[in-house]
Amino acid sequence: MSKLIHNNLSHKVLGVAFKVHNSIGCGLHESAYEEAFCIELASAGVRYSRQHVFPIYYSGQYISSYIADVVVDNAIIVELKSVRELNPVMFAKIINYLKLSKLQVGLFINFHSTRVEWRRFVISRGGERPFIRMDCFYLGNPFLKLRASRLGCTLGFTAHECIISPQ
Repeated sequence: MSKLIHNNLSHKVLGVAFKVHNSIGCGLHESAYEEAFCIELASAGVRYSRQHVFPIYYSGQYISSYIADVVVDNAIIVELKSVRELNPVMFAKIINYLKLSKLQVGLFINFHSTRVEWRRFVISRGGERPFIRMDCFYLGNPFLKLRASRLGCTLGFTAHECIISPQ
């Protein structure tokens, strides 16, 4: 079994999310969760950057930027949501954010429900082309199959994750 990238830090960040959710409950606006989440990160002694700006380049030229909700320890992008229903476009965005930022791990955390919903995305850059691993998600999602095929990749499934790897 391979070593998970930033596993301990991911667990710490998820612990912070669970603590926030247990304290203030579900269904509030995203900004309330972001504020509480950052307070808890600071209280836990975890370095973070809020509303972190990443530039976007096309053909070597700056074209725009995107703003990540939170970047933890310059290692993990955290996207916080408080939405009734998760959709595949949200997952595609975090994959794009990881590719653009050159970071390897992303956490998608949704506070809307009575239980915290989360997804962990990992881009491994060991070979020529990266592969993407997503933990705890919809197995067999047709949107992900389409996204993988457009990237020139194949999908593989295990009990807890999807691995998108180059063909």
